[in-house]
Amino acid sequence: MRWFKHLVNSWEDEKLADITIDHGLEIYGFWWRVLEIIAKQMDSSKKTNCKYPAKVWGRFCGVSAIKFRKLAGVLAEAELIVLKNSENDLDINIPNLAKIRDEYTEKKDRKSG
Repeated sequence: MRWFKHLVNSWEDEKLADITIDHGLEIYGFWWRVLEIIAKQMDSSKKTNCKYPAKVWGRFCGVSAIKFRKLAGVLAEAELIVLKNSENDLDINIPNLAKIRDEYTEKKDRKSG
């Protein structure tokens, strides 16, 4: 996927608004960075999850693995992501990401499918 739709009123989304009260812009930026990471690997399969070690996730987001786990936990608790923890990896799924994928990728998928 090249890009995804970012609604200008996303700040007012109930779940995001609720968690930004306690975590400020840090969680808001973290949310969008996680979306970018997963969207980058989306293909015609419409796969909406990624699985990496916490250390790798943290590196992608510019935070420690511990901080990543904490912030991902906040998103999971708010039901913005589905988080599966294993001993080594974190699998993050954002099913709604398929709804906001770019038109370019969607059209390309229709032509090839």
